[in-house]
Amino acid sequence: MAESSIQIHDYMGSQNQINENMRMILVDWLTEVHHVYKLSPETLYLTIQIIDRYLSTRLVHMKELQLLGISSVLLASKYVDIWAPMVNDLVCISERSYSKEHILGMEKSILAKLGWSLSGPTPYVFLVRFVKAAMADKEMENMAFFLTELGLLHYGMLKFCPSMLAASAVYAARCTLNKTPHWDEMLNFHTGYSEPQLIECAKQLVSFHSRTCQCQSLVQNPVGAIGGLLIDIPSENVSINCPARQAGSSTNVSTNTLTTFLSRGAARKLYQVKKFT
Repeated sequence: MAESSIQIHDYMGSQNQINENMRMILVDWLTEVHHVYKLSPETLYLTIQIIDRYLSTRLVHMKELQLLGISSVLLASKYVDIWAPMVNDLVCISERSYSKEHILGMEKSILAKLGWSLSGPTPYVFLVRFVKAAMADKEMENMAFFLTELGLLHYGMLKFCPSMLAASAVYAARCTLNKTPHWDEMLNFHTGYSEPQLIECAKQLVSFHSRTCQCQSLVQNPVGAIGGLLIDIPSENVSINCPARQAGSSTNVSTNTLTTFLSRGAARKLYQVKKFT
């Protein structure tokens, strides 16, 4: 499937039960679910893409949002991974808010709405290629993946196509870590984007990163700049949470955290690291 055919346009204005904060909470929670089940990194990206594509075609009630999320995990893991979570495990993760029949029913609804097509390119597919083209070291690679995952959290980033998000993450990582040149002809060739085309998206990614650092009270290092935007660089470790491609966290996912927050209609403090109990 061509990238242009799965470009997701603004849908939140049509949704009267959910908002951008609820989507952010869902994506953050699903990232933890992804780590717990040790799913492949592409599964997370595909899960989020499935959710956004579905939400762009159908009104979803607030109480169905978590159901949509776990059903999307099920579909994405079946498509990408050798092993997918058992439906009964997903029932438990939802604290039995949904039955096996609910999850399978939503799975059928998703497939019907998406025309049984789940093969759209995600930012992950492009990011793997672009990181290789950039001949990135481990630090830069982690930074690029981390920035991309921050982008996944934010509904507003859907205006950028997957390849641009990936290319901008690589560019932002190079600028942040003072890699010179920030962009060159080889990266232009492999990504299809020139440096000026990436500035807007890259600025947004580093602003998310800066807020992440502030929320975590990280030690500030010398700053990098993208188009005049100064950003704080965390010391030693680039990311607060390991990128999804390094899944394997032993975190125990709270089965009621998402439902509780969604029912209150309140978002947690942005990027606060969750300690599920």
